[in-house]
Amino acid sequence: MRRVLTSIGAISAWAQNASGLEARADVNIETLLQWAYAQELVQAARPEGTPIELTEAGGGIGFRSSHENDELGTHVDSSRNYSFEAPADAYRIAGLVKSLTPLEMYLPKDCVGALHKFADVRGAVPDVEKASDVDRAGLIEYHASRCDRPDWIASPVIEMRRGPNLYGMVERQVGRRVTRERGVVMCCVSFHGDLPWDVARARLVYSTWLGALQTLRDGLKGRLERFLITDELPSVAPWRSAGP
Repeated sequence: MRRVLTSIGAISAWAQNASGLEARADVNIETLLQWAYAQELVQAARPEGTPIELTEAGGGIGFRSSHENDELGTHVDSSRNYSFEAPADAYRIAGLVKSLTPLEMYLPKDCVGALHKFADVRGAVPDVEKASDVDRAGLIEYHASRCDRPDWIASPVIEMRRGPNLYGMVERQVGRRVTRERGVVMCCVSFHGDLPWDVARARLVYSTWLGALQTLRDGLKGRLERFLITDELPSVAPWRSAGP
């Protein structure tokens, strides 16, 4: 029976000490990515086979929305350190991650919900038809380096804050008599917190990340020296069991 590795520390020890095909261990793709990026720092190691004498500074990768100033993720530093080389399997993993192409993402049309009733001409509700480009390679590298998952906002909270009243002339009827007097014609409100379109975007990013994991899992099967990748993946749409 092959050994099943469940942590990046166990993977690192296995990769250093195991030998031969019979020593392959089972590991899921999420943990394997965390080993490559958080433990072995493959994104910072010198390219495979590059002489240690060479030096170079790399750029950064990440993923951003196509909306102006609307960032979907955090910059990932990919500067190279030519003083060390990563394990061969880590390079194979990183190579496939880099081959992931950006994906165009659309918010669902119904994500605004009932808030469209409160939208004003200043654009309180976004245009959900607009697309966001997600750099799947940057998304994978960022969360693997941090050993976490995209936040899909498990418990959304919205706060409605009351603003100033708008006054005007209003009609009041007392019996048969109708009078006009100054009164409140509209109460202004604003919404803060986890707005529906932000929740929808976060969950689309999670789904995109999960789809990229599946692509990497399938693409790396049979290609690694020390590991056999299991079928295990994180939950699909975990918010369905967690409530709204």
